[in-house]
Amino acid sequence: MKYSEIIQRAVQITWRNKVLWVFGIALALFGGMQGGNSGGGFQYSFGSADMQRWSQGMPPDWNSVAAGILAIVGLVAVLALIWGIIGIIVRYTSVGALIGMTAEIEAGEKTSFGAGLRRGWRRLLRLFAINLVLGIIGFLVAIVMVLVFAALGIVIVLPGVAMIAAEGGLIALGVLWLVLLGIAWLGLLIAVAIVIGGAFSVVREYAFRACVLQEQGVFEALGAAYALFRERLKQSAAMWLLLAAVQIGLGVILLPFLLLIGAGAGMSISALALSSRSAWPALVIGAPLALVGGLALLVGGGIYTAFESVAWTLFFQALQPKVEVEPEPEPEA
Repeated sequence: MKYSEIIQRAVQITWRNKVLWVFGIALALFGGMQGGNSGGGFQYSFGSADMQRWSQGMPPDWNSVAAGILAIVGLVAVLALIWGIIGIIVRYTSVGALIGMTAEIEAGEKTSFGAGLRRGWRRLLRLFAINLVLGIIGFLVAIVMVLVFAALGIVIVLPGVAMIAAEGGLIALGVLWLVLLGIAWLGLLIAVAIVIGGAFSVVREYAFRACVLQEQGVFEALGAAYALFRERLKQSAAMWLLLAAVQIGLGVILLPFLLLIGAGAGMSISALALSSRSAWPALVIGAPLALVGGLALLVGGGIYTAFESVAWTLFFQALQPKVEVEPEPEPEA
């Protein structure tokens, strides 16, 4: 497998076909919708005393105020639902469009925005279903992994706690035990999470392409993707690591420039605010700069997203078995 040629070809296709950027930017805009972070802060117990204090401090028409708050919450929920539906449509239409257009370009055919849109729209629901099934499986795997590592953590902690609680000079040894094995436990947890996450992402990429390019159904595409991943495990891992290295390398290269630009803009805006003794000039200048910076990051992320999709499509096609066409027999004289 010539990985460098695949990367170079992906760069060429992405750069020469700017129409791919449109779907890449759309995918980058809605691409972060698969997961979320849920954190726990403080907890507060609401009781009758609080209700009494609230009712005493409320205006006479506090029922209308509560109704207004509920209306705002309901409106926000409806808008969030609409935004989520739009995100699903745009995301998976863009996924299918990028895959289909890359295959058309590689086959020497002409492609267009409309052709990509139609291709992605036809596979929208199946692509969504593939990601949903993988998400459910990933959730179950995560639960099992948490249980296994929790049990492993208990096994690791108990000897150290026993040494610390025992009489004698075993306290230092117990602390050392907990620290060293705790670090090893955390490292193993991170490594396993990366491996499982990488495997799921590769299977997802294969399943998407089996669905779009080979017009397979949801479970048929998932089965074919898993079989291809298992059969070409080394190549799949190498490609995943290569793209991860490309992404990290771009981040390392661009991060100093982004920090330098951000620091310069921040210092300039702060100096303007101090010299004018008002925040308005700084806001008038800073808001457009922040908007331009956000758009620049979005466009850059969209171009890279398009490149990554093109690379996976080329790699998926390279893994497919070559069909040899037998020459037609010469007609008898």
